[in-house]
Amino acid sequence: MDLWTKHCHCMCEDFLTRLSGNESGAENAALVEIENMVMDMGGSMLTQYGLPEPQQEHFERIGIDYKRETSYDIEKERHVSNHNRNLLNEEQRIVHDSFVASALSARSGIFFLDAPGGCGKTFLIQTILATIRSQNKIVIATASSGLAATLLSAGRTIHSTFKVPLNLRC
Repeated sequence: MDLWTKHCHCMCEDFLTRLSGNESGAENAALVEIENMVMDMGGSMLTQYGLPEPQQEHFERIGIDYKRETSYDIEKERHVSNHNRNLLNEEQRIVHDSFVASALSARSGIFFLDAPGGCGKTFLIQTILATIRSQNKIVIATASSGLAATLLSAGRTIHSTFKVPLNLRC
């Protein structure tokens, strides 16, 4: 609570501007945003951490995941896609085109890419992600480990994305 009290004003500044100086609304908006982030990381409601409870009913609730997957700069994604596609080798181009064609069709699918290290998997995946996102479509990039997920644009682990249970006693 001390952290919130000390930094509340700074965390509310952007909301204060958007809400025309409504201080209580800005504070609530900041709390809603913080709670959404905490929940997204698998945490609990803010009251569990000794913070005030935000009034969620004042906000249109769009799923956190949906917001995250639709908040890309389309022009930037288009630029990355156009630039990177020109640099793909023949095999990468085939994989890219297959992934993108499937993703943009009415079919759903799950794709796994497995290849030796150093062959351009990350570059290929970044290009695929940018191509699909540049067309204002949703694509979720997941990896089996946190380290691999950090290499992907907006990448997350399979566990945190799909809440896959982990057996740590293997």
